[in-house]
Amino acid sequence: MQSISIVYWSLLAIVLAYKFLQCKNTLTRYISDASYWVYLIHVPILIYIQMPLLALDISIYLKFLISVVFTLAISFASYHLLIRFSFMGKLLNGKKYHRNK
Repeated sequence: MQSISIVYWSLLAIVLAYKFLQCKNTLTRYISDASYWVYLIHVPILIYIQMPLLALDISIYLKFLISVVFTLAISFASYHLLIRFSFMGKLLNGKKYHRNK
């Protein structure tokens, strides 16, 4: 029963993604472009953030929230400032063009 349930939930997720994520959206395109860089860089950043948190006497949920927020913020900021329009960005995502409005 569990296996069947997992298959149907997966199919539902695929159908919903196909239905609602077809439209062009600059935010989802940006996150999609940054995702591989975030994947590559998140572990060293996460370790650097979590080590000082071990000694703090605060809730584990607050530690988790701090770790996630700061890791994502640093990862996306480094992507935007250092990677997006550099040769590394071209290597990861292909050539990007600056939009002049």
